[in-house]
Amino acid sequence: MTLSMCCWGPGFEALMVASSEREWPLILLGRLFNSDDDSGAAALLEHVAKGDVLHAFLRSDGFLDEYPQTEVLLLTYGL
Repeated sequence: MTLSMCCWGPGFEALMVASSEREWPLILLGRLFNSDDDSGAAALLEHVAKGDVLHAFLRSDGFLDEYPQTEVLLLTYGL
């Protein structure tokens, strides 16, 4: 499945609701953003919209504390 085929909004929101203390979204997205290859994170960010659940999670203190390098990528994409 490519990112363009994926439904990040409702699908990600369901993952957030189902996960305890948001640990799985943190781990899953963290691995993507923490890899040596930024292409996966870049592909994801091309589909993030301001104001959606995924954008809010990527901008959350918990995520940015754990993966501070994300802030540079978010700014690069105007997020």
